[in-house]
Amino acid sequence: MKAEIIVVGTELLMGEVTDINSGFIARELLKIGIGTYYQQTVGDNPTRIQEALELATNRSDLILVCGGIGPTDDDVTKTLVAQHLRVDLVYDDDHRQKILNRAKEVSQVIGDNQLKQALTFDSGITFTNDYGSACGAGHHRQGKTFIVLPGPPFEMQQMFTRYVIPYLQAEFPQKQAIMSKYLMVLGMGEAQVAILLDDLIRVQTNPTIAIYAMHNLVTIRLAASAPTSEEARKLLEHLIAQIQPRLQDHLLAISDREENMEDLMVAHLKDHQEDLAVQEVGTGGHLMDCLTDPTHAEEVLVYGQVSPLEAGIHTPAQLEKALRELAKSQEATHYLGVVANLDQEDCSEIPLGKGFVGVLDRSGKFSFKSINIARRSKEALKSTFKNEALFFLRQTQLS
Repeated sequence: MKAEIIVVGTELLMGEVTDINSGFIARELLKIGIGTYYQQTVGDNPTRIQEALELATNRSDLILVCGGIGPTDDDVTKTLVAQHLRVDLVYDDDHRQKILNRAKEVSQVIGDNQLKQALTFDSGITFTNDYGSACGAGHHRQGKTFIVLPGPPFEMQQMFTRYVIPYLQAEFPQKQAIMSKYLMVLGMGEAQVAILLDDLIRVQTNPTIAIYAMHNLVTIRLAASAPTSEEARKLLEHLIAQIQPRLQDHLLAISDREENMEDLMVAHLKDHQEDLAVQEVGTGGHLMDCLTDPTHAEEVLVYGQVSPLEAGIHTPAQLEKALRELAKSQEATHYLGVVANLDQEDCSEIPLGKGFVGVLDRSGKFSFKSINIARRSKEALKSTFKNEALFFLRQTQLS
């Protein structure tokens, strides 16, 4: 089965909003053995949405359209899909009543524009929206299945995992199992990894190998298909056994999903019942922000301090002194420091793009590593220094 995703919204084309729905849908489909062959992004323009639907119909079996089903005048996705399928739109009574009940609770007058969020395809299927007003809708016609989903990511994700995935599994059981593994690599560039795996890449058929990189962290995605999950797993294990020795200490983790550096380090520290105190200079607290986002909820960070470059920590010796002072007042397993110049062209002590990281371990041993990064944007530099700091912490743990 070939799947195609169409995301609707002028704000996506203008770059005002980043599309995270397509990636989520594609990953979830892959888990049940359905591959995504095409993706389209189209603005809130009826003619172009119709053209996108025609194109998808000609080349795909499962078409998922995301966005454009809200209460405003330019939310026309359901209407256009219904016209394309030559079916009527009818109210889903449960969703319609939910909208009326919510309006009554806040003494709000309801208009047709709000009620249209409860429209669904006649003789189709309705997907419940537990966190919003606009229901999803599906319809199967002449070997093609269309599914319309809300645009807000949280609403869409909950609807998709709770209702759409079970529907697809029941209607279209797949003969092939598809499994993926992600190998996270740091300290090697994308080109270097590609050279190491060149002989495997040249003959790849099943599993497939894909390499991509962002901010010094390289991801190798392996995907295998087989009649059963167990057979797919064995194919992946055989390939991983060939790749792993080539990467040596640069291989950070092997995971069922793509992970970032902070995910990996938080998991490692938790597994070993260890924690961390951090001193950041010149990075604006980016490392601590990543370690304390809602996903991690301050699970391993016991203390953090942020200082500007003007604070006077410009050498590894000065950072060591600062970490030893920090250790006197804060008890932690590891003390991690990062010093970087992200945006100051005229800083004589630390040139732009340069800096260092240091680790003070529980035995009192201090180690540091100098970092010199080619010119990049400030955001890219922040992420790169964050990854380098956490990778160096990992290396000192292993040494």
